[in-house]
Amino acid sequence: VKSPVRAVQYVGTTIALIVFIVWSGFFIYGLESSFPGTFYTPLFITITNILVPKICDFINAFESHSTEGSRQSSLYIKIALFRWFNSAICLSIIMGFIESISIEDGQEETKDSLTYSVYPIIFAEMFTIPLIKLLDIMGNIRKHILAPRARDQDTMNACFIGGRFELAERYTDATKVLFVALFYSAILPESLFLGAAALLIHFIIGKFCLLRLWRPSADIGPVLARLSRNYFFSVSLVTHVVMSAYWWSGYPYDKVCLNEETGQYDYCDQDMFRAAIFPPLPRFQPEGGEWMTSSQATLTSLYGWTSLVIVIFAALVVLKEYIFPLIEQLFCSTYEPDGKDQGIDFTDVQHLHEIMGYVPQVREGGFSHPLIACDLRDIHDDLVGWKDQFQGFKPHSLYLDACSIIKGDPVNQAFSVMKTWPKEPVKLEMSSH
Repeated sequence: VKSPVRAVQYVGTTIALIVFIVWSGFFIYGLESSFPGTFYTPLFITITNILVPKICDFINAFESHSTEGSRQSSLYIKIALFRWFNSAICLSIIMGFIESISIEDGQEETKDSLTYSVYPIIFAEMFTIPLIKLLDIMGNIRKHILAPRARDQDTMNACFIGGRFELAERYTDATKVLFVALFYSAILPESLFLGAAALLIHFIIGKFCLLRLWRPSADIGPVLARLSRNYFFSVSLVTHVVMSAYWWSGYPYDKVCLNEETGQYDYCDQDMFRAAIFPPLPRFQPEGGEWMTSSQATLTSLYGWTSLVIVIFAALVVLKEYIFPLIEQLFCSTYEPDGKDQGIDFTDVQHLHEIMGYVPQVREGGFSHPLIACDLRDIHDDLVGWKDQFQGFKPHSLYLDACSIIKGDPVNQAFSVMKTWPKEPVKLEMSSH
């Protein structure tokens, strides 16, 4: 696919994702306005977080990717951005400034506070989503309902290959919990402990599903791990420091300040976040309307200056590592080889299970093995990556199916050409004297 076409595809899918995020934000706003302090909003957030991988996978299908790692990276970014906004950012925007923390004086409703609304979201991450994965509803339907009614052995075997899972979705499960815990840690310190418990439960359930329920996934390398480490974990840390500075600056969240001249309490705007003041330092309090205590001012200053330093450092890293190389490659070559020659020939290790070739294959529901989209006559069987111990590769070859239909070899390179040039042993002629 040409670059202009691919750019149009990316723009279209990005617009679709933005529309989906905006729709979710307005829906959450409607629920909070009509049913404040109820379980409807956390329930909607949980349901959308469960369904968003399928929706993003549908959106992602309109993009062209040369590798599975590129497709998973694009899917990871879409799911993570939606879940971050849906689980953390949206509520902080919708909820009023005064409703940021709970009020427990026996007269006010604590259910209307932001901290109260975050609790069900974290608990949903701890129990609801892992429980749904553990139940494996569709897998049990295939195994216990569809398999006994299958017409042949291959169809029945296909019901036991396990559920399909996206590695990008598994990564977003972790980054979402981490982001929510760090985002609200200043006003809800227990979110760190709840987040740690949620990550532990995700690990235990994920390991069980990976070994017992899910089918093997494609090998995509370390691309998602690097994406998480270099971008999402770093952004989560920066967001934590910046939002903590704003959370601390707003205490006691009542918009009431003592007027030292009159001795009366007057209205004052304590919301530096919506006032777009960065960094939120005590010096930016209105004159005569200061509300911060001495200890609060010290802590806010510490977080404020730290957030400024971290944001500047992050901006410099982005410029050095990503922006400047992007500009440099427009004028000169920037390629650098990744890895080191180990001095081991590929033909010496191709029989190992973790070593395989790039053999075009198509995975379709209802088939126990992938469908091979090339001619295997000129390559070694070990390069395919799997073996059918009972029937071999013949029943799974689309190339052979096409040959039987048209009574000959497909023309015009309808299938990919696969060839190998194995290393031949060197024969030495020994002469005796």
